Amino acid sequence: MDFLADEEGRAAAAQSLEQCVHQGLKQLYQAQELCDATLVAEGRRFHCHRLVLASVSPYFLRMFSGSFREAQDGEVLLQDMASATLQSVLNYLYTGELTLTAENAQDLFTAACRLQLLPLEETVGRFLAESVSLESCLRLYALAHAHNHPALLHVALRCVSQDFGPLSKHEDFLLLDPHALIGLLSSDSLAVASELAVYRAVRRWVNSAPAERLPLLRELLSHLRLPLLTHQELAKMQADIAKRYGHVQLQWEKLGGKTRVQASGGLRQGMYQEGIVCVGHRMFPNFDEDDKEITDSQVHCLDPCAQSWHQLADLKGVRLPSCASVGRKLYASGGFGPGNYTLATLHEYDSFTNQWTKLPSMAAPRHKHAFLAWKQTLFDIAGDMPTGGDSAESFDLERSAWSPIASLPCALCDFASAVLKDKLYIIGGRNLGGNSILVFDASMIYDIASDTWTVVQQEVGRYYASAVAVDDGICVLGGVGRMDIGESDKHLKCFFVDEDGTLSEHRVLPQIPMLTLQPGVVRWQKRVYMLGGQGKYGCLFTVDSWEPGQCSWTEVQGWFPDRGYSALGSCCVTLQMPKEPLASLLQETSVSSVAVGVAENQILPRDSR
Repeated sequence: MDFLADEEGRAAAAQSLEQCVHQGLKQLYQAQELCDATLVAEGRRFHCHRLVLASVSPYFLRMFSGSFREAQDGEVLLQDMASATLQSVLNYLYTGELTLTAENAQDLFTAACRLQLLPLEETVGRFLAESVSLESCLRLYALAHAHNHPALLHVALRCVSQDFGPLSKHEDFLLLDPHALIGLLSSDSLAVASELAVYRAVRRWVNSAPAERLPLLRELLSHLRLPLLTHQELAKMQADIAKRYGHVQLQWEKLGGKTRVQASGGLRQGMYQEGIVCVGHRMFPNFDEDDKEITDSQVHCLDPCAQSWHQLADLKGVRLPSCASVGRKLYASGGFGPGNYTLATLHEYDSFTNQWTKLPSMAAPRHKHAFLAWKQTLFDIAGDMPTGGDSAESFDLERSAWSPIASLPCALCDFASAVLKDKLYIIGGRNLGGNSILVFDASMIYDIASDTWTVVQQEVGRYYASAVAVDDGICVLGGVGRMDIGESDKHLKCFFVDEDGTLSEHRVLPQIPMLTLQPGVVRWQKRVYMLGGQGKYGCLFTVDSWEPGQCSWTEVQGWFPDRGYSALGSCCVTLQMPKEPLASLLQETSVSSVAVGVAENQILPRDSR
């Protein structure tokens, strides 16, 4: 007991010492005692303490410990800083108290960055990030860019990018400095449908102060993605440049669809839309009109906004692969090939060129397996495979190489899978180590950073289900369990798995419209889509959607475009698709002449109106 009392006493003493020091500094500042430094702003003098300033600011530490004049006389003149701002900074340093408003936050942020007061910079930076709006985003973007503040820059850039067209006509846009403007021009996130809109923004910025900005035009144009202009847009831009600024010669090169993207550096956000892609398989009949075995997968894309389908390039020689996507790239691994044998192949589809490419194969053939994407890594996990169903491997997209990862605690197939944050989830399924109908009543969670698996037991066991991650957990849809027999509505129930792998007691999901095994499930924007799958009497061709918070599913108009094909499990993903007319331009098979840069010709103003 005495030992515990001593520990508590020491903790209380340490706390009181911290409070004592804090209170003592506050009193010394308020009483203006023992001051050995003076800060001057707008002619007003603030007496303070070198030790306090140097302990929290590398700026003041260098100034007071070096050979500067301020180290000798202790006086620091802070030009271009308002005295009210400096007063607030010192109050924060000595008392920890800070009053933030829309009126003083930007000045305090600038002062904190200038004086290298990191705690104050982060506090005010968070306040500004939370207050970003259409009215303030350009100013805050310029502020964050000038002071290299990543968090505020990310939030402000996202806001500017989403409304770049209207905001580029705003007065604050014309006040951007060249470096901040180039940062915008280099961004992939600009929501513009055509690069011509970016050129017009540059033109407005240059024309607002032609005397000083015309010499920068050639450099600014070099950040435009000219290969993404259609032939008509390019001609229009060239004519406008010649009319306004004299003869500016563009460099030309013959480029095909794929090399256009490479030469430009990639599409901007507004040039593509996210669609739902299904790598379909034929459930029946098993043979075509010539009685030949069908081994190809048809690929269709659903535009949820227009509720319309269009067909993409077929995946030749592969049936029932598992699919994943990263940006504009779709990946298909494993499945069945001719002769119904299991494949170890990996194929990549580029939506910009509408072409499939074969990548290095897996170490082992797989089907009914999990295929998940996290950042620039693909994961192939377990499944029904000749060598057992407990192995897993990963594919590094940047290195284009496979590596083994930790094996699963047991062999599984017919499970649901999803990615949530930095973890992979395997939910339910059938245990291949024993009876073929032994249901796995648990989840397995793979920690990518530590390369380890954790098993979490569950009260509900289900196989032939599908899963999709939402903001704070995973929705598990469809499938059956051993306890569903004799309970007609049991197979219609869905459940929610929390981040820790346990079943949520608070999240209730609506029943699915009908018995569905292995439906294709994706999240598109705020809605969850369930496509195809296998029903009581064969394959399904329906598409239903549900938005979290709603009490029922909604049937989406427009079934699968080919009634002979449907989709199962992980054959459905979201994918970035280029918009027209850029989609047709990128898929041109013949090369064409496009501008790829701006020559060194002198830019002469003709008409800056």
